[in-house]
Amino acid sequence: MAARGWLTFERRLDLLAGGIVLVGYAVVQLVLLRGPRPFDPAVYWAAGLAFPHVDPEPQTELLTLRIGLVAPVKAAVLAFGPSEAALYTVPLATGLVLAAAVFGTMLLLFGDRVLAAAAALVVVLNAYYLLNSSFIFPDPTATAAFTAGVFFLVLGAVRSREPGGGRSGNVSLLCAGVLFGWAYLIREFSPVLLPAVVAAFVLLGYRARQIIPLAGAALATFCLEPLYGLLRYGDPFVHFRFLLGRGDVPVNKGRLARIDQIQEQLSNPVDTLLVFPRLVLSWYVGWVFVLFFALFIAALVRTRDRRLWLFAAWCFGFWVVMALLGLGSLPSGRWIVNITNVRYWSPIFPALVMGAFASLYLLLPKSLPTFRGLTATHAAAAVFVALALAPGVAQYRRCSAMDVWPSAPIERWHDLRSWLATPEAQGYDVIWTDRNSGRYVSAFAHTTFGRRLWSGGVEWFGRGGAEIPATPSVRSLVLINKDEFRYPKALSDLRADWSPVFVTSDGVMVLLAQKAAGAEATETDSWWTLPKAKGGSAAARSCKMQPYSPME
Repeated sequence: MAARGWLTFERRLDLLAGGIVLVGYAVVQLVLLRGPRPFDPAVYWAAGLAFPHVDPEPQTELLTLRIGLVAPVKAAVLAFGPSEAALYTVPLATGLVLAAAVFGTMLLLFGDRVLAAAAALVVVLNAYYLLNSSFIFPDPTATAAFTAGVFFLVLGAVRSREPGGGRSGNVSLLCAGVLFGWAYLIREFSPVLLPAVVAAFVLLGYRARQIIPLAGAALATFCLEPLYGLLRYGDPFVHFRFLLGRGDVPVNKGRLARIDQIQEQLSNPVDTLLVFPRLVLSWYVGWVFVLFFALFIAALVRTRDRRLWLFAAWCFGFWVVMALLGLGSLPSGRWIVNITNVRYWSPIFPALVMGAFASLYLLLPKSLPTFRGLTATHAAAAVFVALALAPGVAQYRRCSAMDVWPSAPIERWHDLRSWLATPEAQGYDVIWTDRNSGRYVSAFAHTTFGRRLWSGGVEWFGRGGAEIPATPSVRSLVLINKDEFRYPKALSDLRADWSPVFVTSDGVMVLLAQKAAGAEATETDSWWTLPKAKGGSAAARSCKMQPYSPME
């Protein structure tokens, strides 16, 4: 009876609205899913495969020690095997958690499911989020964990005010503490959001002694890091040491020149404060988010609603911290945080969007009817959703189709998987390839959900292809991914002993095997030629969205 009493008609509608948001996000994300991305996401994937027995490589130690991100990747691998499903589990789960947290927070604070659904959809389907939503990155995932922590913080405040709700309120505080601690384990940069947690704790009316379960759970979760360091490396502070030593790691001349080019544009606080608006306005839809800011500020000026100030402390507090960090640099010359990368601004978007939709709720007359009883607030929310999503998704799809971003079309890897499932592929034991591509081969040597198709191993060759076997083996393959292998001489040298046994439909990935004795390359064999660098056309350059790096 108690369960039936809780599950009222209104709550069923709330659950239905939340379910529609989650399903809607999942469908759109799967439609817009992009192929594997090199560099950091590849490192996190490889670390997840090996966790907890990770041997940090030079230049990637800091990434592999982010156990809050690597451990969920490992959990996905245990569930689905080293497969495509496992590769995308953490990115998809990140979006689902973030959408649910935004929806739940807005619903608890304002009791309006339409407004909550609108805010959640804009947070997880805006172009800035979609840009990195297909990949394993710490910033979106840490943002999802932090936002979920805020949801439980709000839930705890609501429960604590109910008769006999003290226990459930404390459980919510424990959950919030675990999530805030986990956000640190994902991204060590997350403590910059601590002032927002303190502000939320005060604005939600918690008593001072209630900070004990919150802080205790956060601290206990944080302690998983030194525990892992002690058990795995014999050093509980191994992550901390890498963080402290980061400033002394030398930077190559090319990267240092790029850093200097950007830092020259950030010489004073005004420059750094304007970074976020400039990044936002680099997309066609940016003016809508500027409008969100204007609406947010107008509501803050006209109202004294504590709920709105919770989002303000989060949004503007983070903005100020980022602006201050942008003024500094490490002894090696590298930045403390590259504030010109929109991904590092991930934590600001939930606060900004929720603040904007909360402002609609507070400023517009809720009693004014419009079409068929729809309130003015709901009508404005629907318009904002359309304006914030439609142009951004359209631009995202156009740019994604141009293949100018550092990720491969997923169809290319599906082509490789199809060939690895053939009887011909079973005659080979090892694939030699570049480091980035090699990290992903295992995911596509299995079916989508983990059934092994090809049982061979993967070896990496070094820069310039110097470590490709000098003496070909009849059971070895060389995988050339022309997006990653940019050494035309080394590629041309392979023509003497190797010939293609498989080429993807777009010609970018080529599998080479030992050439049959006496075989000669024909004039139509042009697999050794490399394509021109991406982004040459004006349309492609318009997709870079990097106002501080025009040369890239």
